[in-house]
Amino acid sequence: MLSGWKLGNRKLDAASDPSPIWALALYVLYFLLLFGVQSIMQLQQTGTSGWVEGIGQTRAERLANLLFLVSLVLDLAGPILVLTGSIRPIEAIDVAPLHVVGFVIFGLALLVGVLARQTMGAAWRTGIDPSSSAPLVTQGLFAAARNPVYTTMVSISIAVALLVPNVVAPVAVALRVIALQIQTRLVEEPFLRDRYHRDYTDYAGHVGRFVPLIGRCT
Repeated sequence: MLSGWKLGNRKLDAASDPSPIWALALYVLYFLLLFGVQSIMQLQQTGTSGWVEGIGQTRAERLANLLFLVSLVLDLAGPILVLTGSIRPIEAIDVAPLHVVGFVIFGLALLVGVLARQTMGAAWRTGIDPSSSAPLVTQGLFAAARNPVYTTMVSISIAVALLVPNVVAPVAVALRVIALQIQTRLVEEPFLRDRYHRDYTDYAGHVGRFVPLIGRCT
């Protein structure tokens, strides 16, 4: 059991303050389910895992991937640094009600993420794959938002910030949002317009980018 680490004038005990452990465990679970288990299932069902080689074909895509990876590291670093006593949690917002909200967000993100991956089927990719002939996915959760998986990626970063509030957390959330905005607006949407033409234009004109109604392309 973790005990005896000093955090300023506060002693951290994982038995009485398990939020950092929970944040790390749930975070790893999210990525294992969405990018591990779901990719294996996709490979078995369709013959492709959806993983695209490389870190991007354009400067915008490479920048988006870099910022995403940095935000991923920071999300994990925050709870670890709190556990080791390297930084202190922000006590004013390190409260049980916000922890509960964080758990709820994590649960919803897991559910929505898995459902969205299953809905995409063979169409899911980690980046742009011009060789893919998958149809445009507009049903299920994609009828409410065009990028529900990305929505869950931002949500889990927010959940970590609520479970383990610290100075690193808002930077991680901000970088995650910027990365996904770049990936969506500058990389994926131009590709989808070119690939699906009027079908995507009509779809984007009625369905929000990350949440319902907001970010429609008119």
